[in-house]
Amino acid sequence: MVATSLRSELKLDWITVGIYVVFVLFGWLNIYAASGATQEGFWADLVNFDKPQGKQFLFIVLCGILCFVTLTVDLKLVQFVAWGAYGLALVLCILVLFVGKDINGARAWFSVGGVGIQPSEFAKLGTCLVLAKFMSRHNFSLSSGRDRLGLLAIILVPVIIVLLQKDTGTALVFGSFVFMFLREGMSVAIFLLLMALVALAVMVIAGLSIYVVVSIILGLTLIYYLRKSIARFLARIGLYLNIRGKNTLGPLLISGLLCVWSLSVNLVIAQLKPHQQQRIQALFNPEIDPTGVNWNTTQSKIAIGSGGFWGKGFMNGTQTKYNFVPQQHTDFIFCTPGEEFGWVGTTLILVLFFVLLYQLTYLAESSKSRFARIFGYSVVSILFFHVLVNVAMTIGLAPVIGIPLPFFSYGGSSLISFTIMVFLMLNFYANRVNILAPDSY
Repeated sequence: MVATSLRSELKLDWITVGIYVVFVLFGWLNIYAASGATQEGFWADLVNFDKPQGKQFLFIVLCGILCFVTLTVDLKLVQFVAWGAYGLALVLCILVLFVGKDINGARAWFSVGGVGIQPSEFAKLGTCLVLAKFMSRHNFSLSSGRDRLGLLAIILVPVIIVLLQKDTGTALVFGSFVFMFLREGMSVAIFLLLMALVALAVMVIAGLSIYVVVSIILGLTLIYYLRKSIARFLARIGLYLNIRGKNTLGPLLISGLLCVWSLSVNLVIAQLKPHQQQRIQALFNPEIDPTGVNWNTTQSKIAIGSGGFWGKGFMNGTQTKYNFVPQQHTDFIFCTPGEEFGWVGTTLILVLFFVLLYQLTYLAESSKSRFARIFGYSVVSILFFHVLVNVAMTIGLAPVIGIPLPFFSYGGSSLISFTIMVFLMLNFYANRVNILAPDSY
């Protein structure tokens, strides 16, 4: 009766709710498996607050409360507090630079009662809210240079602060917003041009002559403004590529941009720290330094591969039990279901993530408000990036950059942030029938 009443009143997407519950509970069990059992017994271990799974249990209880609070919050209030939430997250990110705890070379956590709080996780949420607020203005246009600069500033400020924390992995996550921009109508040509400008900026930092960079920029600008004349010229000399009505201007521009990016690769690598360069080298040459820089990835692949088709069974993973994989309850949590539940378990997890992303995309598209749609696609972009990079990292297809697997990896900040994101989307969807016109809240 209570469930039926709740469904009729809130009109929730129960598929999304169900997947969220499964992920959180299954993630909790995997943290327990990765952290190791004691002699106290299964249930006592699960709530042992001196162990990661016990601390995660407290975060899960807190998230349970946040789920109901988020579902009942007034939607006008969400828009009203967007800039405040963003500003508070940035203040905390700056504060952690001075009083934060240093972990693995990054100063990105507050230590509160033995628990790490990572403000950059909340900066992702704040950025999603502010982007939705900024882009849902009635006079906003992606073709406006002023609005583009505003978007760039909104994203670059937290990125710069996070880079100062030496947390490169989290900084990269903010680049995932490009998926939302493309959905909202950003030209692919503009995206390519922005990437070229970023590459040129890296060249300047790396010491390339400013005169060369300015010449490249002026050349690209000249080509842009003379594109129609160039297209007619190319057509007249017969460079059609055997396609009627097409010319080679587009391919030539793209080829030029690719050349700019390729020239910047070595310069980008040169700016990275030695351990970051080693991680990238290890990605393309897995055989180098197997007991050093490649240790994490090698042991991760061994753990996942040893699970076979069905896995070794819950708590029976030898790689997990004997702590061969470092940071297995955080960044490398995907190894645990890989070893204990095999190909079947990991495939099921990935399928459920796909369904979750599909459902969240559906929720975003179903909204009558541009604010809700933009926020929804921002959340989908971040989730997709996290899942893609984390899983690729554990199987050796991406360098180790310290990005958690949503709802699975140990960490209260990540779990709380993703919980609020998902349930805000559920809130928007549940109340979509109350929205009389786009952006009325």
